[in-house]
Amino acid sequence: MLSRFVVSQVKHNSYFLVGLSLGLWVALVAVPLDDGPEPCAIAVDSGSARKAPLVDDFEPVREEKPLSAGGAAPNEGRSLQRPRYYSTELGMRAPLLAGVLTSEDALGTRVAALNRTVAQLQPSLRFFITASTLQSAPSLANVVGFTDKREMLKPFHALKYLADYYLEEYDFFFLVSDTSFVNAKQLTDLVLKLSVSQDVYMGTVAEDDSHYCTLEGGILLSNSVLRAMHGALDWCVRNSYSPRHHENIGRCVLHAAHVACMPAAQGHGYEAAELPAGPLPLRPSLADAVTVHPLLHAEDFDVLRAYVSRVQLENGAAEVRRLKAALRGAARRHPPGFRNRTWPAGLRDDPGLAPVPPDNRWDHLRWTAFNATHALMPDDHRVAAPLSAAQRDAVE
Repeated sequence: MLSRFVVSQVKHNSYFLVGLSLGLWVALVAVPLDDGPEPCAIAVDSGSARKAPLVDDFEPVREEKPLSAGGAAPNEGRSLQRPRYYSTELGMRAPLLAGVLTSEDALGTRVAALNRTVAQLQPSLRFFITASTLQSAPSLANVVGFTDKREMLKPFHALKYLADYYLEEYDFFFLVSDTSFVNAKQLTDLVLKLSVSQDVYMGTVAEDDSHYCTLEGGILLSNSVLRAMHGALDWCVRNSYSPRHHENIGRCVLHAAHVACMPAAQGHGYEAAELPAGPLPLRPSLADAVTVHPLLHAEDFDVLRAYVSRVQLENGAAEVRRLKAALRGAARRHPPGFRNRTWPAGLRDDPGLAPVPPDNRWDHLRWTAFNATHALMPDDHRVAAPLSAAQRDAVE
């Protein structure tokens, strides 16, 4: 019975079995079997066995590049340009860049006085003017000239300049007019207390519209707000129809970042003092304001700077006296045997104590090593340089 069943199945599937057999035969003929890696040959030499070297047909290809004029091979696309500062490579940004909207006529008067009184903000300070031609623009380090004579578009030229060149380098940007005195200490202290992770459009609220900050009182913008404005500058320029700068800037901020003017942000307030017409009134509250306006005469900037500095020094001396009294009051709670010690050490000039850290990297003093003939690493471009005549006389 079994044999009869097998024979019947073979008859019914004869075509399938024939095709399967032909397919297996063709596969065996067309594709040889893989015998695996050949074993290393053994050669006998003087009674000792050693492996014969394997034949490697790979030949390295040497890439020939012509030398440049300086003698070094060009490495376009391959050279790694390292930044000058670690902070740049790590993506760390400076806290503040300030800009002043002014005119070419005021450079020798109010602008010069303003530049002296805000020296603490240097080198992060720019003055924006309108020049007739680029050749006629003053060749000053922190003066930027625009040839567009449309006065209402000057703020947007300044904002575009700040966004194009400094958006990746600073956290906050400050705009103010040239008739305002800027209290650099109060401004920097305020910026250091604010977080750049939130949108900031901060200043003194305008009287005619609560959504806009006045330019005379100063406008503080965070990096995110300026980035949003940079993307919407075309809309902002098309919709600039007011003769007052603060309205055009506020309308742009409201459209791009959807933020209204903040007199206070993150628990910190912004204060700007407005002076009445007449003689310059001096009062201690001016030292707490970020800006004081309007100042129309250059000598008023110097007078106000001297007065504000004196008030700040008096406040600092009062704070020192308060801390000393608190330390004397806490001396009774010191451990036995240490009640005559002063803690913490208040004088940084004592031997063994670290000096006061500078405010920024620009305040670091450069130390240059030298020998009898050369200065070592005198700058960022030379390893050694001969001593100048004055330096040689000093060494001798």
